[in-house]
Amino acid sequence: MAYIRQVPAVERALQVLEWIAERPEGVSPAELMARFDLSRTGTFALLNTLKARGYLEQIHPRGPYRLGPRWWALATRVHPERILRDLFRAEAQGFAESLALLRPDGGEVVVIEAVLGQGPLIGRWAVGERYPMAEGPAGWLFLAEGRPGPRWERIRRAGLAQRRQGSLFEAAAPICPDGRRPAAALALRLPAQRATPALLERLRVAA
Repeated sequence: MAYIRQVPAVERALQVLEWIAERPEGVSPAELMARFDLSRTGTFALLNTLKARGYLEQIHPRGPYRLGPRWWALATRVHPERILRDLFRAEAQGFAESLALLRPDGGEVVVIEAVLGQGPLIGRWAVGERYPMAEGPAGWLFLAEGRPGPRWERIRRAGLAQRRQGSLFEAAAPICPDGRRPAAALALRLPAQRATPALLERLRVAA
């Protein structure tokens, strides 16, 4: 006989994760309570459990909850590139600059998704473009893994690589589905005068 009983607590946790997955900007406890008719105690017990296991995260202590690294690590094992593309499209909506999603391929990085910024046509990306890893911030992120020296240590600690070439500024942040090793890079290009610490922090957080 088939066992058809379900575990309500597990079903509720999965419903919550699926609902949050549709909202990349994150959700608040109040929104969860209203959507699933949960008590305050039950809501925070569920959120704290999922956060402790890495399935949810908060960028700021009182900020919204969004999917965490454990969720993405599982998802990328099944459909790695598709998941990365979907994530990129969701995050790109919040940027006015030219963005690209790059992945390593041998000794190069290749652009697999790109969006054009809303500013002047400077620093645009093209899907399929390839660059030697040593020639730009996106590649430096992968080279920094396991390499000794202060330059690579700075990149690992900052979670960001950047450079300026004349009037063009480029930066890249690692996408680490397992929370440790980069599987791809989120990169932006823009006129140097528009590069601000706040924008770089947004890039790092988005990745």
